Formats: sequence, C-alpha cells, structure tokens
Amino acid sequence: MSETYFNNPIKILHRLKAAGFTQQQAEAQVEIFSDYIDHELVTKKDLKRELKELELRMTIKVAAIVGSIGGFFSLIQKFF
Repeated sequence: MSETYFNNPIKILHRLKAAGFTQQQAEAQVEIFSDYIDHELVTKKDLKRELKELELRMTIKVAAIVGSIGGFFSLIQKFF
C-alpha cells in the first residue's frame, strides 16, 4: 500500500470493499490499520522533537566536558 492510503482511511475502506470485503470487515481492517499507524509510525514532528532533545543533551554534555577541562587546567595552573 502506498503512503497515500495511510493518510486517507476512506481510500483503504473503498479499496477493501472493492477487493470483496464486507462493510463490517473493511471497517474493522481500517480500524486496525489506524491503530497501528497511530502507535507504530513516527512522524516528522516526532523526529524533529527527538532531534531537538538530542541536540540539547549533547550541548549540555559538551558544556560539562569543556567546563571540566577548563577547571582541570585551572587547577593544574595553581600547582605550577
């Protein structure tokens, strides 16, 4: 099935009915597809949010590392 069908449950319903499914069977399948799509597929919005969170975590870790290195060299400088 192409991506177009995932975006339009009515097309899935019509295609299933054209393939010989009864109205009840087609509706049940569309409901199953919709539940699967809602819970299993990732959207661009999901990816963008995760990327921003990852970016933030990396920024915090890099800042902590740079701060630690700076503190380490500051400490060494006091001993020499």
